[in-house]
Amino acid sequence: MKKDQKKERVSKPKRGKRAALFLLALFIVLLIAAALLLPYGGVLNHYFGFDISAKVPALSFLSLGTQKTDVHTHTYGEWEVATEPTCGTDGLARRHCACGAVEARTLFATDTHSYDDATHTCTVCGAKTRSPYAGRIVTFGEYPQTLKAANVNITNTQDARGYYLGSDGAYYAKVTAAAYVHRSIYGGTGAGFNSVALFSGGSQIVYGQVYYFKVEPIRWRVLSEENGTALLLCETVLDSVPFDTSSPITSTYAISTIYNWLTNNFKNTAFSEAEQAKLLPTMLSNSTDVFAPDAKAEESAPFADTVFFLSYADMLNSYYGFSEYPDRDDAERTKAAGDYARARGVYYENNTGNGLWWLRTPRSNSTSIAAADVVNTRGNTNVAAVVSNAFVGVAPAVSVKLTDIGLR
Repeated sequence: MKKDQKKERVSKPKRGKRAALFLLALFIVLLIAAALLLPYGGVLNHYFGFDISAKVPALSFLSLGTQKTDVHTHTYGEWEVATEPTCGTDGLARRHCACGAVEARTLFATDTHSYDDATHTCTVCGAKTRSPYAGRIVTFGEYPQTLKAANVNITNTQDARGYYLGSDGAYYAKVTAAAYVHRSIYGGTGAGFNSVALFSGGSQIVYGQVYYFKVEPIRWRVLSEENGTALLLCETVLDSVPFDTSSPITSTYAISTIYNWLTNNFKNTAFSEAEQAKLLPTMLSNSTDVFAPDAKAEESAPFADTVFFLSYADMLNSYYGFSEYPDRDDAERTKAAGDYARARGVYYENNTGNGLWWLRTPRSNSTSIAAADVVNTRGNTNVAAVVSNAFVGVAPAVSVKLTDIGLR
């Protein structure tokens, strides 16, 4: 027992001595490491935020004459465009510091488009713009429009269309007035409603009386133009014709009586053979509108025609200059009713002179009620009328080459 205690007393000094030697060796290693790293202290401080001299000031004597490097402040050059921005995508710019650091920033997409002169479509992003010809008024074909002046006499001479020659050398259409439909179709007799039907000159339209109307050039507005072909919409309400009077009745444009009237009666009366040859086929769709998704209106397959009505979707096309909202009044969608159309029975408002006009879009189609979309006197197009009504007017559309209407 005593021998063991003696051994313990002897071993403790030895262990302490070994620990001291270990600490001394560790200290020497740290001194050597510090001496090696101090010349790079500025770099370490810059990139890692670690300053050896500051952390271990007692070791600074090992710097061997080196001094602590100051914190680096970037000095950037001018911005250089790496990628140019376009109307469709953002661009990128960079600038550089002498130390190799790079700073970047986004160059946001521009509003500058590169439009193709023929299609008016941006070659970069596909955006469309209106043709410089859009909104222009041109004349093409002819139709009865203005009430005969009092000093013009009508002869018995008729042309192939049934028009009468006047003493002024112009031709006139003979009409027995159907002005009874000018009573308010909305109910009431408030402002804008017609208690008395009037011609544009202010004279009263007398039901059953015979009038003569001068055959004049039809005015059209250019809605759009691509590759030299213009879409034209009649600028006024020319006539008053029911959408359909067949049996069974229908609101499907392609089989309606008004389709037959447009492609035969109107086309052959309004345009000469030479003018008809200039009419270009236009592809037409006949989808229902958003107001009647469950109205069971029949939709015809797309087809091409040369004289046609615009659709509900066309009336919301800003590319044509119209409002995108169907239930808002839009002056661009309004049309004045001509004297001939008024005598034929179209509904119009005396205070504005604007009349109702048909679109080709079906609203409903059943044995009890068949209706098609119309544009009302305020340019609102969330309106429909029963197809047999005779008080809605017509404003046809056609497509022709710019060269055939004197615009090129």
